Amino acid sequence: MMWKAALLLVLLVACQGELPQAPPAPGPVSPYGRAIGGLPISEAQRPSWAAEIRYTDVEPVQVKDGESVRVVVEKPASVSTKFYIHGAMYVFNKKSRVWERLTVDPSQSGKIVQEWVEDKATFSFAANKNRFEQGQNYVLTYWCIDTDTRDANGRKVFDCNTNKWGLGAFEFRVGFADILVETNLPTYTYVRSNETLLAEGTEYEASYLGPSGTVPVKVLRLFNASAHKRLLAQNLQLLEPIWSRLSGVCGFVQQDRVLGTTITWLSNNSRVTVQTVLGDDPRISAYAQRYPSDCRLIDELRRLAAGQTGFCGNGIIEQGVEQCDGQLDSACPGACRPDCSCTQKGDPQTGMCGDGAIQQPNRNGVVETCEPPLKRDIVTGQIISGSLCFVRNPVSGAMQEGNCNGECVCVAGSISLPKCGNGVCDAGESRETCPADCFRDVSVPNVTAVVPQAGSTIQARPMVFAIDARDDFGVSACTLSLNAGAAEPMQRDATSWTLAKSVPNGVQSAVFRCADGAGNEAGVTVEFTVDAVDAANQTNATNGSQ
Repeated sequence: MMWKAALLLVLLVACQGELPQAPPAPGPVSPYGRAIGGLPISEAQRPSWAAEIRYTDVEPVQVKDGESVRVVVEKPASVSTKFYIHGAMYVFNKKSRVWERLTVDPSQSGKIVQEWVEDKATFSFAANKNRFEQGQNYVLTYWCIDTDTRDANGRKVFDCNTNKWGLGAFEFRVGFADILVETNLPTYTYVRSNETLLAEGTEYEASYLGPSGTVPVKVLRLFNASAHKRLLAQNLQLLEPIWSRLSGVCGFVQQDRVLGTTITWLSNNSRVTVQTVLGDDPRISAYAQRYPSDCRLIDELRRLAAGQTGFCGNGIIEQGVEQCDGQLDSACPGACRPDCSCTQKGDPQTGMCGDGAIQQPNRNGVVETCEPPLKRDIVTGQIISGSLCFVRNPVSGAMQEGNCNGECVCVAGSISLPKCGNGVCDAGESRETCPADCFRDVSVPNVTAVVPQAGSTIQARPMVFAIDARDDFGVSACTLSLNAGAAEPMQRDATSWTLAKSVPNGVQSAVFRCADGAGNEAGVTVEFTVDAVDAANQTNATNGSQ
């Protein structure tokens, strides 16, 4: 019987010699290694223990919370010998900071021989916020190719991708469809969402790719809306001058030559902020439908700043502060202003619409029911006057909100404002009659080289060219021309433009050029030196020295 046991041992050892050796543990620390964090996977920055992932499909590349990721490692058509995939792969758990070991799905894989799978291995796992974080997340796979040769001891020699785990990535996108508009909108493409815990509350941000690059919309779910209003009231002197209405939304509107226009408004316990360069941004309308703006906020802040309570529109006449409140207009029937004061009555047949007094009729024969009318400033395009008013529903008889039109008559629903100020240079408008819409952009983009810098030496291959390009009205395109070669388009992320490219050693000349939507161009030329050692040459040199 002993000879049978010895024979079995010999056969077992011989069988093991026909398979690759077990791979090393992933990462520099056994058994799991530590995080590589947010390192982009490039030749220059890839960790020393990992190799480029090959013969591996990761689907989908972009995955949302709750979806599944499928990883398939498959024998390439160019390989005619045995192809083995290790029966375990790893995903990096960013929450617990460890490499999680996943086993192969035998129902969708090839023949399993001990810890190896022949020809094809399929893995799958669930992507969720308990494992992954917004952005790039990482996977590891390991495979070996039979070289059809043997070493001096008679063991098969395998090509195992330099005996390293192949490092790949997928993008995890956290979804907040109940809070953010995570769909494409006219002129804007939805990109991603994320969540950040702040002192005031939880902030949700959606990024969109639009005419001026990637721009955000932020929704802050306030922990304490009343405390936030008290804080705003303490800064009323700064906020009151920028209180305005944009695209039908009441809020704080700020102008910036670089960032464009930013509007912030409150809706119950949410604060919404939209950054835009368009006069009529579809994102403002989309978020206003979900988060209606509080047009009476400024009145409430004024009262808080004065130590008073309540607000106009709450259906209660605060004595000593208000004369009326909506349909509670016994002090001035039909003439209660949106600030809960009574509109002054003027003598009939006198005055005109816009003089601040209601004449019934005025000198033009118009029976006024409100003051002042709603209109735009011809230069800024912002609402400079006007008010909400109240009109009786002809069917139900109830009082409802309306708008004061250009003839000082309160009408139900919305009204049509002059086209000037809508952000579009319409037919009949010109720079002289409507400078707010028909501006002429004559400024060139401001282009700054980030990588490489003039006179610098680059030791990475491939290298990533990067510039910062800014324009008051947005940069539309940037290109790179290397050593007087053809111009190649660069990729944009906000004001940053990049292009990955292999560059030979020696002195180089890079010409970056950018253009804005009006065709204005500007550029910068950078002279630099490349002194890089290829990874393959470095490996051969290392092996030769051993």
